[in-house]
Amino acid sequence: MQQKPRTVKRGLEDFEISEGEPTQVDHLLLVVHGIGKVCDLRFRSLVEVVDDFRSVSLQLVQSHFRKASESGQVGRVEVLPVEWHQALHTEDIDKRLADITLPSIPKAREFTNDTILDVLFYSSPMFSEKIVQAVGAEVNKTYNLFMQRNPGFAGRVSLGGHSLGSLILFDVLTHQKEMKERPSPEDEVSELGGHTRNRPPLARRMSYLSIGLQGATQPNIIYPQLNFYPNAFFAFGSPIGMFVTVRGIESLGEDFRFPTCPRFFNIFHPNDPVAYRIEALISNEMANVPPILIPHHKGRKRMHLELKETMSHITAALKQKLVHSVRSTWNTVYQLAMFQRPDSALKSEVDKVLEEEVLHGPDVQPPSPALSSAHSVTEDQGLEIQVGSLNGGNRIDYVLQEAPLETFNQYISAVRSHVVYWESEDTMLMVLKEIYASMDIKPDSQVPQHVLPFDINAEDHYSEYTDSIGAPPSTFIRK
Repeated sequence: MQQKPRTVKRGLEDFEISEGEPTQVDHLLLVVHGIGKVCDLRFRSLVEVVDDFRSVSLQLVQSHFRKASESGQVGRVEVLPVEWHQALHTEDIDKRLADITLPSIPKAREFTNDTILDVLFYSSPMFSEKIVQAVGAEVNKTYNLFMQRNPGFAGRVSLGGHSLGSLILFDVLTHQKEMKERPSPEDEVSELGGHTRNRPPLARRMSYLSIGLQGATQPNIIYPQLNFYPNAFFAFGSPIGMFVTVRGIESLGEDFRFPTCPRFFNIFHPNDPVAYRIEALISNEMANVPPILIPHHKGRKRMHLELKETMSHITAALKQKLVHSVRSTWNTVYQLAMFQRPDSALKSEVDKVLEEEVLHGPDVQPPSPALSSAHSVTEDQGLEIQVGSLNGGNRIDYVLQEAPLETFNQYISAVRSHVVYWESEDTMLMVLKEIYASMDIKPDSQVPQHVLPFDINAEDHYSEYTDSIGAPPSTFIRK
């Protein structure tokens, strides 16, 4: 008689541990969602997309940390969701919104009330405090429950935030205190939205504080204190940079850091309309330094990006050769016309015009030594730059590689790019690398390559094929 596979609850509603998952948990990653109660274009909840996030991590551990996995050094990273939308959209709030909502275009107005208004709620001091308290309470609840059900867990805990969720975590982590500096329990809020006898009403606490070295417009609200020190904070598609700027803070300064979290990574898709950079807020010089390009999970740049970069170098080289050729021809004709009497002033003027019109024309730049290789800025070169104290001096901004179809029309891919992180192998691999790097565990030097059926990511398989033979084939053969 065939028996059904046994499932084990994770301790949270609707969560199960699939059969075959390693029982050893190396690290706990708590993920906070952004606006609304759905997280992607398929209208899936945070629980469902986090399930995908975890599945991708399991696959990447097996493919990129195989040696460590087989030796027992690596098990899995547990990823759990942190929801706050329900705590904000109570029956009272939703009823008040319904009373003032116009009856026309009901679906659009329902979408606005459930999603876009979350940003406005967070801009309100009263609701902002309710949101951060809800997130803090849910983070602590999930952490405590996990520790109770996994008493042997000795790993660390990291935080991840998507969109507005990353901004909430940023504000919470900015206002953390060391354990010895925290107030006694009787001085803390007993419940969300309540006030203690030592805490004046919100209307009387509307002073403003600065979270950086310059600027000030952060409302003085009470922030929750986490029950642990996070090992790292990963922001996905984050508007942190924009909100910090809108608050009137010109610069965070190189000394800015989180009191209890030593590492911070700002990960974004190049076409994400909600994402902003962080490094330029720490140092103005970083505005002209490109973010670190996240490597493809199969070990190299996507084929179309390499082709685009190569063609750019070839075009620049051809332009430069054209300048030399025209210059040589002009000098010959001029000398014959002037009976071998060269005019140095006219020659200099000709050279200047040629360089301006040909070499430095629109969208063309002369090749430099830094661009002589296939990669304009290598990962190692970018990582050598020191950026303040927020991430221990290491780089903060990391950009994903866009897919071929996204290259053709950036506007069409803009909506999808904001929710692409949940199924992105490149994103999850970077998270895994940073998590296991803190445990002194490195990925395998050689990533196993497999021949896969042709699909929309055919350029990935083409990349594998060209790696194996050293040169592109004349035609791509589909399997």
